[in-house]
Amino acid sequence: MAIFVTGAAGFIGRNAVPLLLREKHAVVALQHREQVLPVCDKNLTIVHGSLNTLDAGVVASLRECDTILHLAGGTTPASSADAPLLELKENLLPTLKLLEAARQSRIRRVVFLSSGGTVYGPPTCIPIDESHPTHPTSPYGVGKLATEHFFRLWAARNGADCRILRVSNLYGPFQHPHGNQGVIGAWLRCAIGKLPLVIWGDGSVIRDYIFVRDAASAILAACIDENIPSGTYNIGSGTGLTLLEIAAEIGRATGLTPRIEFNPARSYDVPVNILSHERFTRACGWTPAVILREGMRLTLDWMNP
Repeated sequence: MAIFVTGAAGFIGRNAVPLLLREKHAVVALQHREQVLPVCDKNLTIVHGSLNTLDAGVVASLRECDTILHLAGGTTPASSADAPLLELKENLLPTLKLLEAARQSRIRRVVFLSSGGTVYGPPTCIPIDESHPTHPTSPYGVGKLATEHFFRLWAARNGADCRILRVSNLYGPFQHPHGNQGVIGAWLRCAIGKLPLVIWGDGSVIRDYIFVRDAASAILAACIDENIPSGTYNIGSGTGLTLLEIAAEIGRATGLTPRIEFNPARSYDVPVNILSHERFTRACGWTPAVILREGMRLTLDWMNP
């Protein structure tokens, strides 16, 4: 296969692209010039550019591919919480430009990484499966849901497979530790640096955390497994932990006693989010393999080589 990957040099791309190359698939990686994908492979083609300004070279490379893997994203739940226009500018418009550029290509499959943590909103049942109502509480979640619909519409009109992966809270190597998304990576850095772990609310918020390499193996399956039906699939661990429990695990992983700083709760944080991955497991046999404690150890190994 020839797979066009957006966001290839980002956190998820740096974990997913090596798996695609290991399976001997050709990868066309779209990235900004200042980004570096730390991979060297004869089947890897680096294309510099932006989804906002798709030049002729990028479009030509896209036409040589049969699969799109859309990982790029320009916002986080926090960054777009009070700026919904960011979702339009940074995510929706670039996605529509990508799909328009792909209209005359030979793309037969699109894979989009959505957000299982934000598209559902307050849960009516736990764990959350894919039939759960979608009532996102943030512009970020609304943007992800809208992007899902655009991918489905494009695929239906162009006779392509469409596989939507709603992924839970990711952590692991290559996650930027100083951003406003990714509590485990950020808190590991804070603990090592003797900085407080900042909790929004009382620490009772429950989330489903998945190691990025487990998510990458799900992405690999979604890209190459011919037997997976088009559809929407949750990708998560299937278990939930409170922020206070995560803080305790941070202490055990680092051997330190982190200081916790409490801030007022945020309006867009739902109280609990735990995903059922049974649909994807039935479709291709995928299950998460890395438990939290092991994932934290691997993340620390990457932070302190």
